Amino acid sequence: MPSARLLLVEDEPGLQLALSDRLIAEGYRVETAGDGHIAIERATAEPFDVIILDVMLPGRDGFDVAKTVRQQGVQTPILMLTARGQVVDRVVGLKLGADDYLTKPFETIELLARIEALLRRAPTIGGSSVERYQFGVVLLDTKNRLLKVSIVSVGSLDATVVLPRDVFREAALKGAAALVLFHNHPSGDPTPSGDDIAITKRLEAAGQVMGIAVLDHVVLGDAGYFSFKEHHRL
Repeated sequence: MPSARLLLVEDEPGLQLALSDRLIAEGYRVETAGDGHIAIERATAEPFDVIILDVMLPGRDGFDVAKTVRQQGVQTPILMLTARGQVVDRVVGLKLGADDYLTKPFETIELLARIEALLRRAPTIGGSSVERYQFGVVLLDTKNRLLKVSIVSVGSLDATVVLPRDVFREAALKGAAALVLFHNHPSGDPTPSGDDIAITKRLEAAGQVMGIAVLDHVVLGDAGYFSFKEHHRL
């Protein structure tokens, strides 16, 4: 889609130049930023069609940039670049406002395909309000590639609200091999509650019966996130 205006946020000068040159050669208008502070300034003050956002940035990281621009009402699609390849990075990025992700190293042709796909979509499929509880799942295939992000319930959260059949019904229909649970704490504190722990145990047991692995449960808050896997709770 020629003439679309892109904001490329990448702190590695060599990679920034290489990607910028290729995107310009493909007909895009490209602006760049080398750190999180500049990225926020440009993304909130100028119109762009897609933001290509590296996670590992000086100043403010890509997660913080995505969250901030969404909070300021910017609806531009965000493609997040991550070198870590962790499932939890993808979940956090998608829930904080990213629309898609790409793991480094990647082929330029795949980057171009992702950009074209975002230009065809309605903006911000990833961003969600954090004013209410939202419990959802990220469905993954056998290679941990994203199949779908789905909200299971909205409203007060306790161990009786989130039922295994609601979580695993779509996973089974999509042929998912694994999933990651996520929800937000509107209080801002990502520390898991007793209900969070009970829900995790119940869904992990259900996943074993269904043959669909529960890889992690990520609790999101203003102070960051809590990963059950990283804290050896799963």
